[in-house]
Amino acid sequence: MCSLACVDDIWVTVGRSSGLDERFLSHLKLNTPSCPVFYSLIKTDKLAPDDLRSMSAETYKIRPIISCVGGPADRISWFLSKILSQILHKIPSHLPNTNHFLEQLQSVRSDSDCTIESFDVASLYTNVQNDEALQALSELLNIHGASVQTYGLKKARLLSLIKECPSCNIFKCSGMYFAQVRVRQSSAASPALTVERRTSEDGDRSRNVRPQ
Repeated sequence: MCSLACVDDIWVTVGRSSGLDERFLSHLKLNTPSCPVFYSLIKTDKLAPDDLRSMSAETYKIRPIISCVGGPADRISWFLSKILSQILHKIPSHLPNTNHFLEQLQSVRSDSDCTIESFDVASLYTNVQNDEALQALSELLNIHGASVQTYGLKKARLLSLIKECPSCNIFKCSGMYFAQVRVRQSSAASPALTVERRTSEDGDRSRNVRPQ
């Protein structure tokens, strides 16, 4: 369970030791945070015409969303995302948006009998362990750290701050409280952490492939 006081203490300690402005430190602290809330969006692309007549909840597939706006680590996660997202530009396989994907697709030269396939990842965030994500980030910082603007935060201090944020994992749904597991959904820093971990996995697989 998240301790707001602990997150704020680490944030202030890390920020001051890194020379961050006191006004900035104060702005990112939340004295009266809100508990993150669960809600869902129906996956309309998964519905068959006959499904629209169904009143059964089992018929409808949903996209789970946890709104962390105003949550204990909301503002700090935003700041961390500003740092982590810089590393994504160093990853060749990263596609920042749909337009970039379409540009890459149009530039591919393939034979007429070539088949292009796409794959979806099930439960992307909850399949990534926090420790594994931190390890992947540490390795990428070793490689690209010199070109990343960390706003004065040394690697060890940055990692300690990122490590603390996942402890703010409680959310509310229908009046009940639950804890998220592994990398948190809807945290501003989560997309970058997840991509960096998956990139590390791809690298591990590539190193283990032996030419025939």
